[in-house]
Amino acid sequence: MKQVQLWKSKLAESRTLEGAEKVEILQLGLRNMGYRKLIEGHAAEVDDLFFDIQKAILGVPGHAKFFRDEINQARAKYEEALKGGDESLIGETRQNLAGKLLFEFPTLEHLPSVETVGVLGEFLSDERGYVKMPERPTLDDLTTDVSGSPVFRRAATALGRLPIVNKPVPAKTQFRTPEDVAPWKLWYEQIKAGKRTFRFEGDATEYDLNGPASNEKLQRVERDRKRDDERSAGHRKSSSGLNAEFAVTQISKPSTIAAILAACALVAGAGWYFLRGRKVA
Repeated sequence: MKQVQLWKSKLAESRTLEGAEKVEILQLGLRNMGYRKLIEGHAAEVDDLFFDIQKAILGVPGHAKFFRDEINQARAKYEEALKGGDESLIGETRQNLAGKLLFEFPTLEHLPSVETVGVLGEFLSDERGYVKMPERPTLDDLTTDVSGSPVFRRAATALGRLPIVNKPVPAKTQFRTPEDVAPWKLWYEQIKAGKRTFRFEGDATEYDLNGPASNEKLQRVERDRKRDDERSAGHRKSSSGLNAEFAVTQISKPSTIAAILAACALVAGAGWYFLRGRKVA
């Protein structure tokens, strides 16, 4: 339980800190306790400490933007080093970026907030460094430098692990290509456009990207949803009607043709009978 005591001490120390300093000192403790609380048979104080650290970080304005800026700055330094061609600096900045990508997103997945959703949502469109994997990848393909790994994969994974209600894809979905994150991108774009809201497990509040959604907005979103459902239902009904009409038409065509042929046969038969009668006479 040394780790629990250590982070209890760090949490107490952080109470005199503000902003980025508080986030910086507590982020490792959040990941640490977040991991320990998944271990079967862990002590109850692990859960308590995790939620206390989580609450402390969530109380910092800009808590998610802190991680966003860390990632973007590390990426910018790495790209600048590549342009300069200094191998030593390239290696240093590559390692720094790899560390940010490795640890910042697993921290964000423990911070359910409007700000976190906004940060991760914007990262869904960041495809820098993405290289399409061949159908039969080689060992070199599979060991691609982590610094080139596009953040859209990590952003979608973190969103999936947040306690969001009614996720567009299962939480354990694997994201390998931009197409894989399309459901999350659509979900986020609808929120940005004001067409939907979201909420977290255990919290009845509906949110948009500005915070708790107003009653007016909730009513408008619900009204638009019903309208779209009705349009969708009408489209399905119309399609079913057209299919039925087509089927009836196809069924009736042979009957019509048969009737015409029968009439022709009757006329021909009558003519033959008339001519035969005259010949006999």
